[in-house]
Amino acid sequence: MVESFKTYEEQLQILRDRGLIIENDSEAISFLQSENYYNFINGYKDLFLQVDNDSKPITPEKYIQGTRFEEIKALYLLNRDLRSTLLRPCIIFENSIKSIIAYEFCQKFPESNAYLNQESFSGDLLQIN
Repeated sequence: MVESFKTYEEQLQILRDRGLIIENDSEAISFLQSENYYNFINGYKDLFLQVDNDSKPITPEKYIQGTRFEEIKALYLLNRDLRSTLLRPCIIFENSIKSIIAYEFCQKFPESNAYLNQESFSGDLLQIN
């Protein structure tokens, strides 16, 4: 299904029609301009939707009574901060592992361009040549 273009005002109206409380249109529009409706709403709405007896969102989608735009925004920002906090150590760890592997590989295969030689590698994932 192809979605048609919606202005920011139309996007807010869709959310209101689904029961979401939006207290400040200009702040909500500013946030949507910087973060993208589909990444923000579609990525984080599920926790706030009414569900049927099988815990599946009801159709058409309706927000739990009293749900505010700011609550979804807070979850989105928390997740973004958490990802940012975890990304730095992951990058440092990745760089350290690559350095260790490169050092050990070059120590075992000191000839130039050994990484291009298939004999330097094993097809067995559990075996180190």
